[in-house]
Amino acid sequence: MKKSLVRALEKETFDVTAPGEGPALGGDHPLTRFRNRVREIFRPLGFEEVSAPHLETDDYNFSLLNMPPEHPARDLQDTLYLEDGRLLRTHTSNLQVREMRKRKPPIRVVSFDRCFRYENLDPHHSHTFTQFDLLYVDRDVSMAHLRFLSDYFIKRVFGERTETRFRPKYYPFVEPGVGIDALGPNGWFEIAGAGLVHPQVLRNGGIDPTKYSGLAWGFGPDRMLMAE
Repeated sequence: MKKSLVRALEKETFDVTAPGEGPALGGDHPLTRFRNRVREIFRPLGFEEVSAPHLETDDYNFSLLNMPPEHPARDLQDTLYLEDGRLLRTHTSNLQVREMRKRKPPIRVVSFDRCFRYENLDPHHSHTFTQFDLLYVDRDVSMAHLRFLSDYFIKRVFGERTETRFRPKYYPFVEPGVGIDALGPNGWFEIAGAGLVHPQVLRNGGIDPTKYSGLAWGFGPDRMLMAE
């Protein structure tokens, strides 16, 4: 051993009683942090977080949401089927009729979970993605409530000065339907589909549409995180 190395080792001090260094720990996934933010944003308004099955029946995923067999909207939500007839749900909106059949109005629920579609991977599509769904049913629920809730949410994510807009859009389970856009650094981008719950969907959930109305939306957390 070189004399210089021996002298360096002789000068080295090492306390064998000192605590060791633990392994580095990772942090929460961005979607997990965002989910926690969503909970904190809507909890003061009385919204409860719920879940619905990933493996779903055709009825709850399609037919009870105004998409019977051969409806053209199904082409936009092609999915994967099991031999027993169940399918991988294409949206978190499968919670809507389930929750309406469980509860009596007022109903305030949100869900933040995974969805699945038979999609080719590209910068805008994936076979597995996250969706944030909200359902509010009560007497006299209107588009004004939808506007307030969407702005309330978007401004707490992107900042109070964020500009938003509604554009008319068709979804089978709402009437009227809108696309909700926010203005970002690269222009307007759509982050949600929403509208007033279709009267037939309310009936399918056991709720009288002559007495109650509701609103629903599906936000794309992945898209919002990329734009944030």
